[in-house]
Amino acid sequence: IIFSVFEAKWRLLFVDFFPSISLSGLLGGMWRRLAVVLSCRSRGGCSRWYSSEGPSPLELREMLRPVGTGKVTLEGLETPVASLTLHNAARRNALDGKMMAELADAVDTLQKWDGVCVILSGAGNTWCSGADLSVVRKGLPELQGDLMTRLMIDTLTRLKQTDVISVCAIEGKAIGGGAEFTTACDHRVMASDAVIHFVHAKMGVTRTEARRGGQECRTRW
Repeated sequence: IIFSVFEAKWRLLFVDFFPSISLSGLLGGMWRRLAVVLSCRSRGGCSRWYSSEGPSPLELREMLRPVGTGKVTLEGLETPVASLTLHNAARRNALDGKMMAELADAVDTLQKWDGVCVILSGAGNTWCSGADLSVVRKGLPELQGDLMTRLMIDTLTRLKQTDVISVCAIEGKAIGGGAEFTTACDHRVMASDAVIHFVHAKMGVTRTEARRGGQECRTRW
């Protein structure tokens, strides 16, 4: 009864203004985070994965590279305008570990490139549906999903800071981490039927991937 009353007040105060927020999702996320903390304590701590003493971005890249079968291509470097394409169409271009590593490799190249612009797009007429959780759950040990977040923060921060102009060509759906990815680019161009959807609240998680790379440009949509 208490929960029902609280949820009713929650909906009255917040849902009318923020329809994407789910109370059950947020509470579920809090419960999952508590479970991680308790698990860490029972194992003697997880500081390796949640502190600056953990793996470096280069080490993270190699740890994630064997996870998944998608790919990221960077072409046209001999011209002033290059193209970066996500290839995992069967999963709506969701990013697996291999793709995250190759994306970091591509940003390395762009940082040294003397071109003008890079156009980012997804294969199969869709942009990106976030992280490929089905592959990640199989390929990463328990509690190490944080590796993805740390690598993507580093990669998208460097993409945002490079001198090369980045343009995200959005077709189909940009969901979750895919929506965050777009915020790390300098410009976004959308097809008339494209959809950008931040689903984090419904999943009970917070925005993390582009926390440093794109947060400052979200208010300019």
